[in-house]
Amino acid sequence: MRFLVQSSYPYAKPDCFWTDADLRLATGAMPTNTGQNPIPEMPGQPCLWFSWHLEQWNPARDTLSTWFSVVCRRFGHLS
Repeated sequence: MRFLVQSSYPYAKPDCFWTDADLRLATGAMPTNTGQNPIPEMPGQPCLWFSWHLEQWNPARDTLSTWFSVVCRRFGHLS
């Protein structure tokens, strides 16, 4: 998993992330809200882009670990 941290972090919540281009569900299907998109800083390298957004973010409380935990929980619910 790769993600970009905006210069306005922690006030701007993390948004989107990328994985290897061939990541698929156990069924062989692509996860929802994904597409083939390179990481902006790595043009030409194929990646699977996840457009997953946090519903809530509190810069006084939440961290990159919060974001990573949300992503991990969501992956746990994919089947």
